[in-house]
Amino acid sequence: MRKVNILAAAALAGLVGMSRANADVTVTVIPSLAPNAFGSPSWPGYVTNATLGIENGGVSEGMGASQYNPLPNGASFNWEEAVVTGFPSWMGVAAPNTPAFSGEEGNRLTFGLDVKGNGQKISISQLGFQGDSSDPNDVLQWSFPTGDFDYTSDYVGIIYGAGGAGDIADYSYITSGANTQSVDEIVSRGTGNSLPAYEHDQAIANFGFDPYSAPDISDQQRIDETASVFGLNSDFTVTGVYTMSPDISGSAFVTETGVPEPGSLSLLGIGAFALMRRRRRA
Repeated sequence: MRKVNILAAAALAGLVGMSRANADVTVTVIPSLAPNAFGSPSWPGYVTNATLGIENGGVSEGMGASQYNPLPNGASFNWEEAVVTGFPSWMGVAAPNTPAFSGEEGNRLTFGLDVKGNGQKISISQLGFQGDSSDPNDVLQWSFPTGDFDYTSDYVGIIYGAGGAGDIADYSYITSGANTQSVDEIVSRGTGNSLPAYEHDQAIANFGFDPYSAPDISDQQRIDETASVFGLNSDFTVTGVYTMSPDISGSAFVTETGVPEPGSLSLLGIGAFALMRRRRRA
């Protein structure tokens, strides 16, 4: 599956993203702050917990770094809590001294997903995604075109048995094979994006130079400077929209707060952002 570039909907509408329905198909989107998939030892456990939590109506599952905690649609949190790093960090804190989080490398804003056919058969080949941020530079913009998703352990198709929806013991789970396979429900930990923070050598490898204020600053300072490095100068929202057809979609958004004032931006940071944009377009 190609990457571009970093409970019930009515009864619990305050906990999940907006859902639209056409011919009874519903798309429910649930944000969360997941561990960094690239480098986190807790990622496999998080995927299991997120899938179970979403399947059971968007409830918390697990504990420690692999715990799945759904966020309400429209939730606000400090932007540093959604930064992935190339060094140990958790929820915006570098080198966390809590053993459960000491091996983690930051957190990624992730939009979980539950698509229900509600009597109709659906397939993951119908699924597409668009993520966007409200900042003027579209720093956190990413997408997957329709047909780009496959059944995996991260994107699970469910076929109900004779007992129908709710009879979990009678379910069949689809985690491989053609993405056109028909199912009754699709549950996924979802796709996500976050700002990245790098140490000096990592920044050189990614940008060709180090855009932070000094090569010898602490890892915490690098997290603190990341917003300015990527050209963000005010609070912003990030929205995730899944579509199953032009008129079947669901969305959720969050607001990331506490972004430094414009006066704290560095010219190096703006330059690094411009370089990132050119590479992403290419």
